[in-house]
Amino acid sequence: MSTSNPSVAAFSAVTCGNCGHTNTLEAKFCGGCGHAVFEPCGECQASVRLTQKFCGDCGADLDAILERRMAESAQSMSIALSAVKEHRYDVAVDRLKTLAKLTDYRFAEFVNQAKQALPKVTMLKEQVLRKVEDAQAKALAAFKDEDHQTVIGLLSNLPAKLLSADGIAALAKAVAKVKEVDELNEGLREAISNRDYCAAGSLLERAIELFPEDPAFRRLAEKVSSKLMSAAETLFEKCDYDAALDRLDSIPTSCQNEGYGAIKDRI
Repeated sequence: MSTSNPSVAAFSAVTCGNCGHTNTLEAKFCGGCGHAVFEPCGECQASVRLTQKFCGDCGADLDAILERRMAESAQSMSIALSAVKEHRYDVAVDRLKTLAKLTDYRFAEFVNQAKQALPKVTMLKEQVLRKVEDAQAKALAAFKDEDHQTVIGLLSNLPAKLLSADGIAALAKAVAKVKEVDELNEGLREAISNRDYCAAGSLLERAIELFPEDPAFRRLAEKVSSKLMSAAETLFEKCDYDAALDRLDSIPTSCQNEGYGAIKDRI
């Protein structure tokens, strides 16, 4: 008896969605391309054809399930790309490797994208890590020399999550030092502009403590100390001893010479 009835032939054969080869109903893999012909239903795990619309066991909408899986893969790719921008390379590589291992022909676009991106991300990771390592080595050497501006220049634009604990600590201390110096300079400018030499003397004491080798601070300290000594002598002659002592106490330690000691003893 002939079995040329198309409906009977269709029921007894399975067409591969990947290459179009016609396989027997018993075939688990396509004889034309080797691709799987069946997969578990996303709801009941019953075996269903990859080209099937609804599950014959539970009636699940297999197209809708496939769309959800596609959306999950797209989201995974998006997470991988975002992770690269955030320098979370291990997260990106893990996501891309998972996508690259997909064997379902319907996910070929994601597989190809992942395979193309993996070597690029791996190379980028190596380049960035080398750059960070080199910058950190130079920055830590500069930090030992108290070259805080160089430390900031080398590390401030690098991803914080890629810096070592020493690198993070050096950057934080360098930023704090530079900020303190800026505040000192601003305070000195304001104090001298207002002829507030007591305040200027106290600020110069801190500046010389921070930068003992800086001649500019020492020269300024000598000028301010001269003003304070002169003011102390004038106040002493007026018998305003407390005010005179205030002026003397504001003189930076490095400028407290014999003349300073003599007038203080007199007061």
